[in-house]
Amino acid sequence: MNKTLLLTTAKVYFLKLAIVVIGFAIVAGLARNVEPSALGDYFWLLSFASVAAVVLRFGRDNLLVKQMANAVELERHRFVKQALGVVLKLSVVHICIVLSLYFTEYITLKEKMLGIAMLPPLVAVLSVFGYWAQAAKQAELQQLLNAAPRLLSGIAVLFALWFYDYTVSLSIALIFTAVSVALLCITYLFVSQPAKSDNHLTQADSATEVLRSAPNYARYLMIALCSTIMMEGAVLLAGLLTEAAEVAKLAVVMRIVSVVSFILLAFNAVLMPEFAVLAKRDNAQDIRMLFQKSRNVSLLSALFVAMLVLIIHKPVLSFFGQFFESSNHILFALLCVQLVKVVVGPTGQLLMMSGYERIQQYSLMFSCVSLTVFGLTLIPTYGALGAAYALLIAVSVNNFTGLYFCVKHYQVPWLPFVKVRSV
Repeated sequence: MNKTLLLTTAKVYFLKLAIVVIGFAIVAGLARNVEPSALGDYFWLLSFASVAAVVLRFGRDNLLVKQMANAVELERHRFVKQALGVVLKLSVVHICIVLSLYFTEYITLKEKMLGIAMLPPLVAVLSVFGYWAQAAKQAELQQLLNAAPRLLSGIAVLFALWFYDYTVSLSIALIFTAVSVALLCITYLFVSQPAKSDNHLTQADSATEVLRSAPNYARYLMIALCSTIMMEGAVLLAGLLTEAAEVAKLAVVMRIVSVVSFILLAFNAVLMPEFAVLAKRDNAQDIRMLFQKSRNVSLLSALFVAMLVLIIHKPVLSFFGQFFESSNHILFALLCVQLVKVVVGPTGQLLMMSGYERIQQYSLMFSCVSLTVFGLTLIPTYGALGAAYALLIAVSVNNFTGLYFCVKHYQVPWLPFVKVRSV
């Protein structure tokens, strides 16, 4: 693994660590000053926006990264503009559907209606810019774009509460900050337009045709949607099947244990374009080496952090308020979820970037079905703990299935810390 890749990964890791520390402080402030039910509604809305935004991007997620990783800057600008055009068109349809449901009183979530209508388009826009940054090997910027609305909205609510004793809706603050960041990104896109040249113009015109290939849409959309459901589905199901306070408990603990797999997430953000380039060169040996080394480093880091979380979990849970002190069993289950991800390694990223998208699609679809079935079975009885167990089962199914096919097609080792052999 070259020094540049390690340095980039380290930068992303410490940036994510800084984000999570700030996020912990903000969530703790909200947990101590906001009713658990209101906090649960806020986290549910974030999860809903993440899932709905995938549909509004219409399957461009990994396709954008894969194509832009091998593109010049002018081509990247054209990819982004085309993706934003699709987001805009689908967002109009999305908002019209939500407004029609509101005025016909078809659903009872009226207090969340503005967030349901506005947040998914804004999240979709920001994520397109995030994928642009990731493909340009600026994964640190992608992390900032993803975290900015959540962090800024929490800061705004706490600032108004502490300094002016004024209660601001979390949803309104989230929408306002997302709009502000999205406008800044769109402004940058047009200000930073590279100069056109005859050579690059021809390449860019042909490159944008890749994103207009209709057969790719359904596959990439399903993969992106299922991936997001695997991340957010437990919270969504909990919000539909149990009390909002249980959603708050689940979401807070998920944020605590997410620090365990941060090094893996940092590697994933860097590895996706690297895998795409190596796969295009048909360099299987370097793919195996990169996969195993990132897996080993991730696991060492994760084991250390997991042990630390287990040792200090009681004061950590108390830090978020008395309501969360009884969440230790949820924390143990979700720690296992993160460790499964780290032990298996970046299988999904490798399959997606090396032409095995269909395998990843079916694996994710089956895992989402598992999450839904076990969620419907366990959540009504066990609440947040049932959601955590359902997520553990689904993540295990997805990750070990992906590992099997990575072993089959690229001969990566089954276990971490096993030497990679030449084939």
